[in-house]
Amino acid sequence: MTFVESKSWVWCLKCLEWINAADNSTVVNLEEDIQGIDNMTFICDKCGRESKSKVIEKETQPKGR
Repeated sequence: MTFVESKSWVWCLKCLEWINAADNSTVVNLEEDIQGIDNMTFICDKCGRESKSKVIEKETQPKGR
């Protein structure tokens, strides 16, 4: 049996792309909404902008916004 590790992806508003939250951002705040969905405020390492995004858990980079 093969196990694939999922990654946490967040949407950068300036770069307009999904980035791997663990490797390419600095977490400012992480909170859970009333529906149990994680929302992360972060600073993108690539552009330096602070953004807020829902966190997507997936093995590969999500497609589109």
